Amino acid sequence: MTAEKMFNDLGFKKNKSVCYNEQHILYEKPVMGGTDILKVEFKDKWVVYTSGFRSCLKTPAFMVAAIHQQMKELGWIE
Repeated sequence: MTAEKMFNDLGFKKNKSVCYNEQHILYEKPVMGGTDILKVEFKDKWVVYTSGFRSCLKTPAFMVAAIHQQMKELGWIE
């Protein structure tokens, strides 16, 4: 299963705007009735997982699996 499919299954959508490409990926998910957005960004071998409120985020294992899969597809890990 691809990382994009895994993120879609978690309710995230890949941002397809022109500032993102194969090496700079952003997935977003509206939460709290659309008042906040969870973001997972992959760029320059960094992964940033944030909410708009910059709050501490509990991360379920399947989210970690999706992040791991995306890092593999980017060639950052084997």
